[in-house]
Amino acid sequence: MFAALGRFSYRFRWYVVVVWTAIFIAGLAGVSLLPDLLKGSAYVAPDTPSQATALAMQQRIGSGISQVTIVFASATLTADSPSFKRLVEQGLAGYTKLAFPYLNTIKTTYNTGDTTMISGDGKATVAWLVFDIPMDQLQPHLEQIKAALHATALKTYFTGEPFVYRDLETIAASELRSVEAFAFPIALLVLLLVYGTFFAAALPIVGGGTAVAGTMGVLALVAPHYDLSTMIISIVALLGIAEGVNYSLIMVSRFRQELAHGESVPAAVETTVRRAGRTIFVSGAAVVISLVGLTTFRYLSLRSIGIGGVLVVLFSMLVALTLLPALLGILGGRVNSWRLLWRPSREGRRWTAWSAWVARHSAAVLVVSAALVVFVAWPVIGIKLGVPSASSLPSQAESRQGDQIIRQRFDAGALNPIQVFVTWSGGNTDPFADENLKRLYGYVQALAKLPGAGVITSIVSLPIPGADLSMYENFWPVMTTGRLPPGGGVPGAFTPAFILSQATPERRAVSMLLKRSTTAAGAVLIRVAPTADPASASARQLAASILKLTPPPGMYVRTTGVTEGMRDYLAAMTSRFPWVVVFACCATFVALAFFLRSFVLPLQAVGAAACSLLAGFGAMVWVFQYGHMEWLFGFRSLGVVDVDLLVVMFCIIFGVSMDYEVLLLTRIREAWTVSGDNRASVELGLATTGRVIGSAATIVVIVAATFAFTSVMITKSIGVGLAVGVAFDAFVVRMALTPATLRLLGRANWWLPSASREDDVPRLGEA
Repeated sequence: MFAALGRFSYRFRWYVVVVWTAIFIAGLAGVSLLPDLLKGSAYVAPDTPSQATALAMQQRIGSGISQVTIVFASATLTADSPSFKRLVEQGLAGYTKLAFPYLNTIKTTYNTGDTTMISGDGKATVAWLVFDIPMDQLQPHLEQIKAALHATALKTYFTGEPFVYRDLETIAASELRSVEAFAFPIALLVLLLVYGTFFAAALPIVGGGTAVAGTMGVLALVAPHYDLSTMIISIVALLGIAEGVNYSLIMVSRFRQELAHGESVPAAVETTVRRAGRTIFVSGAAVVISLVGLTTFRYLSLRSIGIGGVLVVLFSMLVALTLLPALLGILGGRVNSWRLLWRPSREGRRWTAWSAWVARHSAAVLVVSAALVVFVAWPVIGIKLGVPSASSLPSQAESRQGDQIIRQRFDAGALNPIQVFVTWSGGNTDPFADENLKRLYGYVQALAKLPGAGVITSIVSLPIPGADLSMYENFWPVMTTGRLPPGGGVPGAFTPAFILSQATPERRAVSMLLKRSTTAAGAVLIRVAPTADPASASARQLAASILKLTPPPGMYVRTTGVTEGMRDYLAAMTSRFPWVVVFACCATFVALAFFLRSFVLPLQAVGAAACSLLAGFGAMVWVFQYGHMEWLFGFRSLGVVDVDLLVVMFCIIFGVSMDYEVLLLTRIREAWTVSGDNRASVELGLATTGRVIGSAATIVVIVAATFAFTSVMITKSIGVGLAVGVAFDAFVVRMALTPATLRLLGRANWWLPSASREDDVPRLGEA
């Protein structure tokens, strides 16, 4: 099959080039259109428990689903002054139902009486715009929402989940596109240093660029009909550069070797596709099968990573198997012309000498390599996972500035409480009936005793010193009617007459707003403010404790809010991602066992990939969780690692690792089927592939290292993790650990239960 593909690509080489040129041009148009077609809110899924609870709250009590926070600040005025209030109301005057039909309500300290909405220094306040549509539907309207704010003398900042997640995705994607703009020139420079000739260096760049552009073009066609996250641009750029350049480099290197062996151009193209093409197909198939598991996640970000990864790997394979052979057929021997740099002829002898040295000292090399794996990977043991937040953004981002004001000058937990939604259907559904108040009061008292629980807001937890159950039994009849209840009410310190005497119009208005916004027939909302940061592990533990607490008799409890959304996201990742990894390992084992005709080599390949992944994760944890080298990369450690990075790192490092592993093993396999000498085969495989692997890895490492100096924490982490993981994979695992292991295993490398004799095994190069 591959030989036939090589003959086809050579025979119709000009047609193949024309078709791919058209795809490339169309893809460039897609690159410009794609960002406007993608969606944000990649961290929200409609069918998670927290989102389901938010929808239930909207249906039962009319609360909104998503919320935008506006911070108003002044250097001189205090938020409780009439002037400050007037300026806030002027600023919010443009937010009407006519302008925003999906607007549910506007909440300020002035219409809710909530003093936690005023900063500790008294010179800032927040306003909440609450909307009836989910965050993913709200995000396209963010610029319209921002433009509707009327300018006043107050300083304003837009923040909250919609703006934070929008900024995280757009800034990261923008920076990655900027890096991509000079990634290919960097790759060209490295390839020139390696090969010395222009065409040999340029062809991998052409292949990688065509694969990325083609993928972007397809995504631009798909995006209007299928929701995709802006994060897909990042994975396509990163994985496309790595895989596209790798596959093209493998093809070009093999073609040059065949020409050096005296093959004619048509024969060299055919042999290159038959042998190197098969290697690329095996590697790409393993990576594609592995990435398919990500498309099953409910979160848009993870699905998009899977879809983007699968498409860009497929495009990279197609380019390498068709466009590159066609271009090589056109160039022929001229692939070695236009020499710009002189390369020493002893380059190949260096790799031969290195492979022989590894073979002679295999045991020592294995021990040292394994020790390096342990040394670099050990920080993974203490990994703490978190969800991307405003703190991951650059300091100049408005949503981060607003978030910092809230964290530093407000009670952040009170502004982002855990929302506990209590519902029931049997019996009396009036929340203010005595038996229901009694059940709710007992439940709130239990909530208040949970570790990490702060201020609780509900119809049975008003900020009134000395309030008890009898007070609430008297309070709500008085506040609702504005007069004494018949029968004199419930005996206690807070008599109906006393409550009526304290019921000013302002207090009644605030009380009735609380009643309207937190109660309905058979439903009550309770807000629990965590004492810790809402994004912290302590707040998530409080949310988990609330769900473990015994609910009021006959009632059902659900939770939502910022903390619960993060907990859902982490739970989805930590519960399903390990199975994706297991699936990837099993799929890789089966694919390699089939193509390599061995049980031992696939096991070694999976183990080697695990070593590289652990090295990359270890470096990321050591730098970004533990805070080492903050001075170099310009960041401040948050004490956690974003859980998304596990997926991105897995996709790219696993893909690159498979490229290098399959390239090395197929060359070893080719030599083994000819000679049957394990040691000689391992030496020859390393000697002939070391230069290609080293060159490809150098390109990826240099490009990845530039990410470490971007402004978003996520891209910084990707840069460090990828640079270390890929460098470790190429220069420790492939150059030392793998050949040393294969040398020591000897003929056991080729064990296959169904094969009784070595000559039963076909050569891998045969189609």
